[in-house]
Amino acid sequence: MSITAAIRIQLKNAVEHVLHVQGNYTGGILEMAIVIDRNLPKEEAAQRAKDLVQILKSQNEIFRNVRLNIILWGDEPEFIKQVTALPLLQTGSFFESYNSCESEKQWDNLLALLKKFYARSKLILVLSDKEFTTENKTEAKAHLQPFLHKKLIVLSQTQVKTGTQLWREL
Repeated sequence: MSITAAIRIQLKNAVEHVLHVQGNYTGGILEMAIVIDRNLPKEEAAQRAKDLVQILKSQNEIFRNVRLNIILWGDEPEFIKQVTALPLLQTGSFFESYNSCESEKQWDNLLALLKKFYARSKLILVLSDKEFTTENKTEAKAHLQPFLHKKLIVLSQTQVKTGTQLWREL
């Protein structure tokens, strides 16, 4: 299922907001990360990634040349990390070896990973349709501070949620 027009607008606005946060992106090659929840079926993940790339490339010239980190979020605490190119997501060839796995996840492990290894990324997108819980809300909030909440966007089929909104919910 494709991303709806309303979600496209929300996503574009959220991306513009993240990129224009003071001190975040100042020019040059953009480094970004996309987290793909492996609860998504292969076809859904591929379609959503393709739509995401089309939205980003149509939005701004900076998405023509990007250093892209992909994190496949599988069974807790399994993360498969890869560096790839946006066109591989757009064509769907990235998903040839993708396997979905249904599992319960928590924000704690993902936020810790993002803070520790992906702090350089100026934009972090999470593709998922699940609502996740946290084992330790205080720790999860601490992982979002001081900067991760300003860079994070969670994209589901029905809504776009920023890291700041996630921080408030915790």
